[in-house]
Amino acid sequence: MRYYFINKRGECINTIGFLQAEDFNEGLAVVRISENENYGYIDSRGEIVIHASYAFAATFSEGKAFVKDSATGKYGYINYEGEEVLPLIYDDAHSYSNGVAAVRIGQKWHFMDVNGRMISDIDFSYCNDFKDGFASVKYQGRWGIINTAGEWVIKNKYAQLSNMQDGLAKVQINRKWGFINMDDELVIPPVYCAAESFQNGFAAVKAQKKWGFINRLGEMVIPAMYDSTAIGFNDGLCFVSKKQDIGVIDELGNTRIPFVFKSGLLGDCFEYSFRNQLAYAVLNREKGHVNEDGLIVEHKQEKLIHNPSTGFIDKHGKVKVPFVYNHCWHFSEGLAPVFSDQGAGYVNEEGDEIIPLIYKDAISFKDGFAVVGI
Repeated sequence: MRYYFINKRGECINTIGFLQAEDFNEGLAVVRISENENYGYIDSRGEIVIHASYAFAATFSEGKAFVKDSATGKYGYINYEGEEVLPLIYDDAHSYSNGVAAVRIGQKWHFMDVNGRMISDIDFSYCNDFKDGFASVKYQGRWGIINTAGEWVIKNKYAQLSNMQDGLAKVQINRKWGFINMDDELVIPPVYCAAESFQNGFAAVKAQKKWGFINRLGEMVIPAMYDSTAIGFNDGLCFVSKKQDIGVIDELGNTRIPFVFKSGLLGDCFEYSFRNQLAYAVLNREKGHVNEDGLIVEHKQEKLIHNPSTGFIDKHGKVKVPFVYNHCWHFSEGLAPVFSDQGAGYVNEEGDEIIPLIYKDAISFKDGFAVVGI
């Protein structure tokens, strides 16, 4: 399969296909022409503007991209013109975030600023990227949090520690999970066997082999009664599962859309999420159907039905894109990839097939372009 870039009119911008292609980011996209070629970059006209001379190339972030030298195997950073602005001397590298990037020298990680200066002389054994000015790091076998000046905000004392999200970070103490705030106060005790980070004021936690949701006060606002959950609430709703049946609940724990969906491509309901008030899901036609008003309702079938059953619903359970596809992916920039026996293409939020289903593969739009396989 070869990959091409198309615009929202379905027009290809590159005349030659690529063996690999990444999304556009900051005006450039990573491409690889063939197995014998290295990685380079094209612009929005489909022209190669940074020649394929690297063993690996990352997407641009904050004006720089890390690349891997094909001869030495070392990493460094280039700018939009392909100039090596930070030397290819590192054993591993991460993208810039919050003006800082993580690089590995030997077995130790460091953070450096946009000029390549280390922000701290501490040798970390691992680190997460910065988010909102803070990053969780591992030092001397324990995790803590630093700021972009390289200063400890939370000393390294935890067995596991996530980045801060919604002002709280999940921590592991004695093999149980709880949450601390920016003052390193344990605001939610470590009593859960698993937990997800807070999102929109709620966090999914696992207790007694079931998942539920707590608020920022640590109150169990939705009982632990689900076998799995999506990452968190979006648009006030979250997909959850009971005995492999998937439905949608609101922030009060009320069932808003019945438990009539099947597991998604990534398993359970992990990747299901409302984005801009629309979500895709796989309808279990043995347990639910679309009524004459276009709403998803429970309806048990005696006969097994195996028709294609993926489509999009809105927050009220009304079908916006019919359940006629083998699978779909999230909307981005007003279009969503859909897949059928005929091929892959794109629909709009009204369910119209805007770009015909003629491709072998299709990826979501980003910066006005999408990668498709032919």
